[in-house]
Amino acid sequence: MSTEQNKANMGRLMVDLFAKGDFNVIDELVASDFIEHSAAPGMPGGVAGLKAIAQMIRGGFPDFNVIVEDTIAEGDRVVLRLIEEGTQSGQVFGIPPSGKQARWSAIHIIRVEDGKMVEHWDTIDLMSMMRQIGAIPAPGHA
Repeated sequence: MSTEQNKANMGRLMVDLFAKGDFNVIDELVASDFIEHSAAPGMPGGVAGLKAIAQMIRGGFPDFNVIVEDTIAEGDRVVLRLIEEGTQSGQVFGIPPSGKQARWSAIHIIRVEDGKMVEHWDTIDLMSMMRQIGAIPAPGHA
């Protein structure tokens, strides 16, 4: 696959899976031996972990949205800079529903083979999300 196709596929994977809740995109765009290098505590690895985190996010933020701000690719790597947002109306990471809206940033690094995600690393501003939903106090507001 071309670099441009890999960029398009990985952006579509994030939007279709997390924002639209289309779990069929996993079969299309994720390798069966996928490796997750940034698994959340308590989450399984691999495809099972990807499904579990997507279900938790979609359950905690039913209106979850993904905005692709930047897509950069070179060789077999695709980097996505995303804005993620939603209203926490369900439990997420063990935190009860707050009804609050949150918006945070995320950077995903994906290794692609034959048009499919085979490895994934991320850095997500979960601290910002946790503050916005009231799970942790903002600095100076203990």
